[in-house]
Amino acid sequence: MGNSEIKEKRIALDLKNDQVEKIIGIWFEISVLSTEFERGCEGSVASYSDLNTKENTFLVTNHCIFKTQYGNYDWKCRIGKGKKMNDSKAEFFVFFSNMPEFLRNKGFKNYNIIDFCFNNVNESYLVILGSSDSYFWILSRNPNFSLTGNFYFLKQKYKNYFADQGMKIRDPLIYKIFEDITQESCKKDSNRQESAPVDD
Repeated sequence: MGNSEIKEKRIALDLKNDQVEKIIGIWFEISVLSTEFERGCEGSVASYSDLNTKENTFLVTNHCIFKTQYGNYDWKCRIGKGKKMNDSKAEFFVFFSNMPEFLRNKGFKNYNIIDFCFNNVNESYLVILGSSDSYFWILSRNPNFSLTGNFYFLKQKYKNYFADQGMKIRDPLIYKIFEDITQESCKKDSNRQESAPVDD
């Protein structure tokens, strides 16, 4: 699938409001075009929780693990909020703590889920495209998803995008370090919390 085809597929898939709970939980970043927050990270985990079904909002916590100058691993995090913007489509708006209010109101950060599978834990994935071609992720419930046939199917499906844009594929072994890192640990450890730059 070339870039022109990606743009045609920018339209979000059908996802009704009562189906939002399907994305709640922990997702491992399997492949990514690195954003400002993710640069230098060897693995990232997105956690979606605290779903408010009346307002279609939820808490977003991103964790990033990276190697320090001393050769050991450390992690950072940031906390934000997601909101479903369309009653029938998988269109979401995500903002983080330092984003100006006027940008929040304009829907500055829009993300569409353009492909997904919710069959079971091992096979579940999300393909997310942001407001430009610079934002593209494949997330999975299974940290070993990159070793499965489904991932190779997705790589083939978006093969030109991988080749042309320089998608990074995460090493599944890195996620063992995340086992003891939770949303609560991010909330409690303000020193590890990183604000999101406006142009992220």
